[in-house]
Amino acid sequence: MAADLARSPHSGLLVQLCGDAHLLNFGFYASPERSLLFDIVDFDETYPGPFEWDLKRLLTSLVLVLQSRAMEPERCEQAACAVAKHYRQTIDWLAQLPLLQMWGARPNLEQLIDGSGSQRFRRHLGAVIDKARERDTLHAAARLCRRDAEGRLVFDHQPPTLQRMEMLPEPLRGSLSTDQWSQEMIDSFCTSAPSHVQQLLGFFQWRDWALKAVGVASVGTRCSIGL
Repeated sequence: MAADLARSPHSGLLVQLCGDAHLLNFGFYASPERSLLFDIVDFDETYPGPFEWDLKRLLTSLVLVLQSRAMEPERCEQAACAVAKHYRQTIDWLAQLPLLQMWGARPNLEQLIDGSGSQRFRRHLGAVIDKARERDTLHAAARLCRRDAEGRLVFDHQPPTLQRMEMLPEPLRGSLSTDQWSQEMIDSFCTSAPSHVQQLLGFFQWRDWALKAVGVASVGTRCSIGL
């Protein structure tokens, strides 16, 4: 995508892009403090670039969704213009805030739901939010893990989407043992993590690691998950 867009004129206003800002990469989730947030949920394509590249990606995905629902071209154009206008107005509002207020600005989810003119859409958002509040580490553990013969929690080996490190073929695992690989992984992470995160991680022990394919784009790459 970047190679394609780089050939066209751009604003020159560089930001750290999401890089994959399509509709399905936005959603509700809980912060570490268990506050409900609505934000980007996938950062694996992040890259510096002109700000409008993310906006083009978002608007293109919106049009594709509407086209898949047999929406008329005029309605697709109206929807894309409405989203672009709201984006511009939000950026203008944020630019006028003091830096600390801007940095911590979050959408008011209650106003978002109440402001919808469609009762059906309000019910849908309510159901989505209720489901998001239920998702936590215990929910993930119940879905991805099992107890071994000694009663310890380990990842449930489910190739090809979830593959425990110690059960990988040698060419995939490399020369490192599972313990060595996991320790190098977390040490590498901690070099860039804030000090309070490093302190928090010090209270936990790493029990298991696995390669996890979360989508088409992650197949063939070393995307891992830790327990």
